[in-house]
Amino acid sequence: PLLKNTAVGLGVSYDKQAGWGGRLGIGSATTNASISFSQRGNTTISGSANIPGVKGLQLTASSTTNGATTVGANYNAGNGPREGWNVGANYDINGGGLSGSVGYTDPNSGLGLTSTVDGNGLSTSAQVNGVNLATNGPNGFQMDEMNWSEQNINLAQDRGNKLQQDEVLKAAGISDPDSLSPEERSRKLGEINAAAEYKQLRESGKTDAEIAAMSRDQREAALDRINGEVNPETLAIAALASVGTFFGGALAYMGLGGGTSNGATPPVRGQVVDVPARRREDGEDDAGLPVPDDGIIKTGDVSEPLKAAGGFNFAEQMALFFGGATTTDTTLPVMNDFDLAKKAVLDAWYGKGPKGSGDAALEKIRLSGKLTDSEYNQLKQHYEAEKNVSSTEYKKRRTEYQS
Repeated sequence: PLLKNTAVGLGVSYDKQAGWGGRLGIGSATTNASISFSQRGNTTISGSANIPGVKGLQLTASSTTNGATTVGANYNAGNGPREGWNVGANYDINGGGLSGSVGYTDPNSGLGLTSTVDGNGLSTSAQVNGVNLATNGPNGFQMDEMNWSEQNINLAQDRGNKLQQDEVLKAAGISDPDSLSPEERSRKLGEINAAAEYKQLRESGKTDAEIAAMSRDQREAALDRINGEVNPETLAIAALASVGTFFGGALAYMGLGGGTSNGATPPVRGQVVDVPARRREDGEDDAGLPVPDDGIIKTGDVSEPLKAAGGFNFAEQMALFFGGATTTDTTLPVMNDFDLAKKAVLDAWYGKGPKGSGDAALEKIRLSGKLTDSEYNQLKQHYEAEKNVSSTEYKKRRTEYQS
């Protein structure tokens, strides 16, 4: 049924100019509908829907009584725009033109950052559960008023996803899914999904040996063919890159950067760090550079601290964002041997090397003797946890890691 495993959200608001208002929403994070209204303000109807047979892609639309009508699309890991990475493109039919956005939301805290480019320029917003907290843009930095009614609707829609997951867990024999910790819940869902995918591959005629020999990409492609799904990742990235090129040219033509001084973000000073590299059989790294015997190459300026740290550190990203209003020291810390080893293993596991690259990187670190037994066991445990996920979850994590 259409309304199965969905949640209803209600919100009430008051504004001195618009008067009393309200919101009503129903659905999940990917398929939903909502309406907002007020005594003396505008009424807006909006909605989102998954495209059948296309993974992670949702169509969106909204219409407001002031004449604004927008259509667009979101591309994400399939859990909606408020979990993990999301890329969006929108077009205002009534003269607002094109806009594009890219953002990341931490699935545990609900905190996120989204950058948007439109006819006014580039702006970045900090959010909680999809509601703006602050924005840094062409007109400088400003704090946004918390819209509690919008948050109620978003939380209700996100709960729709949880209800669907609860049904899956109950069908697998877990009577009380709410008793599971977030980590245990994620692991159980990954195991259930992996078992279902394995069953599909076996029923399609694949043998155990053939399934074991398949790479992650081959496994994902085979499942897409079985389920008749289209993976829009390549097409979406190409299309959005074209949009980005268009906006970049347009903004360069208009002269981006004319905002006020209080909105300027100080540059991040990089530093030289040791970065592990995957060695090919010919003794060179992926960039074609010779790799020393210790497997470590010296890099130049590191302008992306999150990539250098080997993952997404939301607290650090928030600090950089709010640091845009004042000049702060953002010199990067030097990574220790354990951080470097962890990055080497994850680079190999989520990279494009041959099957077994992650295991080979882990073994190389063990033989190097640079980690204590405790550190190595901790690293191995972390790596095994990364391996014990379904192909869908692996692809989501790889996309986030490489981004």
